[in-house]
Amino acid sequence: MSAASARPAATGGVWWPGDDPGQRQFVTLFADESLKLEGNDSIGPITVAYETWGRPSPTRDNAVLVEHALTGDSHAAGPAGVGHGTP
Repeated sequence: MSAASARPAATGGVWWPGDDPGQRQFVTLFADESLKLEGNDSIGPITVAYETWGRPSPTRDNAVLVEHALTGDSHAAGPAGVGHGTP
């Protein structure tokens, strides 16, 4: 069974390890110490995918953070292409 056929049916634009990353970049959070939650549970490590466009201004006041469901696609803008099946 291939990795693609083992995926859940409703994956939308979700990226999977082994897929072309396209313009995505990745950061791992809580790798050294888990994030403690209110109910005494914890989570971590978590890998977050993100994209950037342009360059920061000298005063770094031109950034916009777009957040969505954690299961959503990190491709927030631009055309479909390699690694990004939807615009």
